[in-house]
Amino acid sequence: MAAALSIDDDLHAQLVRAAEEAEISLETALYEAVTAYVDRANARASFDREALESLAEYERTGLHLTSDEMVAWLTGWEPGRPVPPCHT
Repeated sequence: MAAALSIDDDLHAQLVRAAEEAEISLETALYEAVTAYVDRANARASFDREALESLAEYERTGLHLTSDEMVAWLTGWEPGRPVPPCHT
């Protein structure tokens, strides 16, 4: 599906320069920009959903870690070290 896009002259010039520097076509630069925007929007929506699910889980169970517990865990963090168990 084709779509028209109107941008001001300054942004157009910046886009043309960026495409030239990357040695890609203007169309490829636009495609990559739109794809990056959609990817970020999807990641943000996923993050928001996960945050709301986490809040609902906390409200349902009351399980949590305090900020001091998380700071202590992060201070001694190393790969494979398990997160401390949550409590009420």
